[in-house]
Order: sequence, then structure tokens, then C-alpha cells
Amino acid sequence: RSRSFASQENNIPDPLVPDENLVVSYDYYLPRKDKLFLDKAGEFVYLQGVPSDDPKSPQPISDAIEVASVSLPAFVKNIKNVLVTRTDHKRFRMSDIGRLEKRLEQVEYYTALSLLEQDTANLQITDSDGLNRFKSGFFVDNFKKHAAHQIGHPDFSASIDAQNGYLRPGHYTTCLDLVVGSKSFIGIGTTANPTLDLNFLTDIDGENIKKTGRLLTLDYSEKDYLKQVYASRIENVNPYLIVYYSGDMKINPDSDTWTDTKVVESIVTEDNSAYDQKVKELGVNTQTGFSEVNWGSWQTDWGGETILGTRTQTSSTNLGTLDLGTRRGRWALRAGRNAVSGFNGRANDAGIRNARLTRTTTFTDVEIRQGQSREGIQYKVTPKVTTEVIGSKVLSRDV
Repeated sequence: RSRSFASQENNIPDPLVPDENLVVSYDYYLPRKDKLFLDKAGEFVYLQGVPSDDPKSPQPISDAIEVASVSLPAFVKNIKNVLVTRTDHKRFRMSDIGRLEKRLEQVEYYTALSLLEQDTANLQITDSDGLNRFKSGFFVDNFKKHAAHQIGHPDFSASIDAQNGYLRPGHYTTCLDLVVGSKSFIGIGTTANPTLDLNFLTDIDGENIKKTGRLLTLDYSEKDYLKQVYASRIENVNPYLIVYYSGDMKINPDSDTWTDTKVVESIVTEDNSAYDQKVKELGVNTQTGFSEVNWGSWQTDWGGETILGTRTQTSSTNLGTLDLGTRRGRWALRAGRNAVSGFNGRANDAGIRNARLTRTTTFTDVEIRQGQSREGIQYKVTPKVTTEVIGSKVLSRDV
């Protein structure tokens, strides 16, 4: 409409009159949300949303990765009013993926348990009047051990696979020794002689029985299936090929009587506290069973000497002329007379001329040997486990 309100002679267009409706039309700006994508060709794609009072983000592109979200307010006057939010894409390493896989496995495990508990809670167990019985709780067992089992109860007959977590019906196996039915061996009509050689027994008790060495079978007769009358000897084409015959056997009777014996499994308690205490006190190596050696001091057991050789060393000293009236001269005269090699020189009342003192020394090499020994103590600990069995008893024997 025009914003000019100038009068047109005596008429005013669209005058404002009390108690009447006023119709006004106007235009205004709306906010918008856009998104920025990066496609597989490496090009940026800007996708605009639809302007609205409550704007929504545009639909994502299937073969592109979202880079950022752009929020445009109504009538943008300043670029700072535009809100750009970068899309956070977490980069996972192989270790992060491995941890996520373990967490998902745990989620699956506990989800399965929750579903089982829900199925158990919704399970309808009615009484004789058709009313649902009250459930006071749930019993959950992973079948890894017998801790939650009342194995002493007479009605308990089950076994578990601790590694795989399986529960199976209880079983009991009985082994029977088979004895050759020889009259002389087991004493049928005579005295038993268990020292006989089974290879040469011929008094087998029974009918339609044939004994071949240590083998007992039903009586049979041999018949040639195929015979080569022109051959001088048997020669295999392949000497390493084992020739055998595969056939069918029918056993009569086709069943046997078996005795099923039910035995309550025993509770075994092992006590190795004494062994652990000694290992700790003596410092025993559990791999070898021996402790460290406590050595005593060295002791001399014997000693000896061996002469390896003898050598002589001679030394000579020139004294010159000695006056016997002096102390040095008298000392030299006494030393010359007592010397091993003698005293050379001419002596008179006046003194000694050309005096020489000669000394001879003898050395002997001796080897001294000694034998020493010492004693030590080393402990050896052998593990001994004290076992106590409680509750082993036979309940029943069913044929």
C-alpha cells in the first residue's frame, strides 16, 4: 500500500474508524539453517535449508561427509551473527575399535542376560488352581564350578565343563577285567594256575569258540575267496601298500547288560600350608626344590713341602791392607777365619795385605701345599599335599 496520505479533495482513503476491523498485510525475514558437505570428488557442496520460524536442517547427502552447520538469523545485518558449527568426526584407531568391540560384546552379553531375566519373569508357572505362582527370585549359574551346587544331595547328578561353561548329566564308568575262560587258568574243576602262558592254553570253556594265539573269536572256517594256482610266490606290486579287507560284522547278541552305578561326587580338600611355610622359611626354589647352600669356614686337612731345587750365590769384597792394631783390622781377621769360603790374604804382625772377603750363600726352593675343605647344608623340600575326601558314597546301582 502507499504510504502517502494526501487528501483527494474531500475523501480520505482507508480512514481509521472506531469499532471496525482493520486488515493489515506485511512482510518479514525468516531464519534458516544450511549445511556444508564434502563429496567423494573432493568438492564442497553448500546445501541451503528452508526459511521458517522453526527452521530445520536439510537432509544429509548420502555419498558426502558433513563439514559444518550454518545457522542464519533473520535479516542478517552483521556477518558475526552467523553461527558456524563444525561437525566433529572422531577418528578411530585399531586399538579404539578393539576396545569398542569388547564393550559391544559385554553389551550383547548383559543384554542377553536381561532378556533371559525378562523371559523368566514373564514365564507363567501355574499351581493346581491355575493361578500364577509367585516368583521370589532368579537363580543364575554360569556352570564354571560347583560352588552354588548342592552336590551332597541325593538327587544331584550332573557334571560341568568348566572351560566351556556347559552342564551335562552325571555319568559313572565302570571297568571290568576280562579273564580268559580257561579251566586250568581260572580253576574250573581244578586248581587255578595264573602263571600259565595264555598263548598255549587249549582248555577254553565254551562252545563255538576258536582260539588263535592270544585271540579268542567265534568259531569260523577259512575258505579261499580267490586262488592263483599258477603263481610260485606272492609279490606285492607296491611293497609299502598294506593289504587289508574291509567287511561287515554282525554281533550276536547286539546288546549287553550294563550296570549304572550312581556315586555322589566327593569334596576334595587339599592342604599345602606346611609346604608353603617351609618354602618361605628356608628360601627354597619351587622350580628345583632346593634351598641355597649354607657354607661353613675353610679348614686345613693336610700340609706338605716339596724341595724343587737348590742354587748358590757367591759375593767377594776387596778389603785392601788392614792394620791389625785397629778395630777394623781385627774384625776383618775374625770374619775371614769364620767365613765359609775362607779368608784370602797374607797376615803378619804389621797387618794384612791384599785382603779379600768372599761370602757364599745357598738358596733352597721349597713348595708348600695345603689341602682345605668346608662343609655346607642344603635343604631339599618335597611337596606333600594333604588331601581330605568328604562325601564319596554309592547311592544306587541300576541295571
